[in-house]
Amino acid sequence: MGQKEKCAREKNQAAGFLAGLVTYDDLECVEPDPPDIRVWHNGSPILNLELTEYHVDDEQVATNSRWSKGLWPKVDDLRRKTIALRDIYGFVAFSDSRLPGLRKREAEQFADEIVRLAEHVAPTLSASGDLEVSFAPRADAISFPVIRPGWHRFAKEDWPLSSLHLRAITFSKVPFTWPRWSCDQTIAGWTSVRPKTSVMRGLT
Repeated sequence: MGQKEKCAREKNQAAGFLAGLVTYDDLECVEPDPPDIRVWHNGSPILNLELTEYHVDDEQVATNSRWSKGLWPKVDDLRRKTIALRDIYGFVAFSDSRLPGLRKREAEQFADEIVRLAEHVAPTLSASGDLEVSFAPRADAISFPVIRPGWHRFAKEDWPLSSLHLRAITFSKVPFTWPRWSCDQTIAGWTSVRPKTSVMRGLT
């Protein structure tokens, strides 16, 4: 998912949350975040929103936590050691809709592999194009490395944890530094006012 799609999704979620609650004129995606969304009315910002745990049940909240508190911090720490990744955005789609439950050592190895993937593709990225990476047995990846423009297959033997746990991962260049990466499963929830799940957090 590119930044425009991410921004549009977050604006839709914010609009659904604010409907009937707050009068506003415009919603602004903020980069770098937090907050995710800034709410404007009469030419002035009136509210900042951070989208967090906006899912419909406890299982989805646990899924969000496995990414945002488990794997993502490890990926973030590692990528910041490579300055060439400062403007690289990643959109991660896991094979398991609930995300894998990883032990600490495996999570560290998985994060390392994801960052090495980013380092591998970063030199090939243009300012206007995304590169989606999926995985296949080596023979298939060599014979048909390109599924379509912007979608390549890598040999799963070279990326054992990524090919096991990821359906795909999409990389793109963005015009700001150290963007927070997204996970397909954790943005698949829907926005609603529910006392149990703390759908959004207002930052004033």
